[in-house]
Amino acid sequence: MRQEDAPTLMLEVTSWQKKLYLPAERLKDKEHRAKFSWRHDVYSLGVVLLEIALSEKFTSHSGPFYKALVDAEDPGSVLRQNWLKQVPRVMGNKYAKAVTACFDMLRTDDSGKEIEDDDGIGMGTTFVSRVLNRLEDIRL
Repeated sequence: MRQEDAPTLMLEVTSWQKKLYLPAERLKDKEHRAKFSWRHDVYSLGVVLLEIALSEKFTSHSGPFYKALVDAEDPGSVLRQNWLKQVPRVMGNKYAKAVTACFDMLRTDDSGKEIEDDDGIGMGTTFVSRVLNRLEDIRL
């Protein structure tokens, strides 16, 4: 496991399959690319949860998402605009809110105010309440 304060390799990601799991701020050119944060892992979790909801592997060359994603500059925007809105119908509102919180990388509190958290405790609490608790509350 890598510590969050460890140096970040600012390597360019060229594979479209890997770009799918990275937020836009990690896909910018090296000069403007954001340093790694665990929020980026939360985003990746959101992409996986979306794959589960839609019962599709986004990286499949033969899948229905291939054409829209293969050349996308910001795959996350494509996923959000085209398929995230289908999640409430397929998996329910709790699941959809958890996925959306991941895509938003837990940036704001419930009132829309930007979360500032130097020690990470607030972000951890936010992750538990917005993602884990919502997923745990789902009943079939």
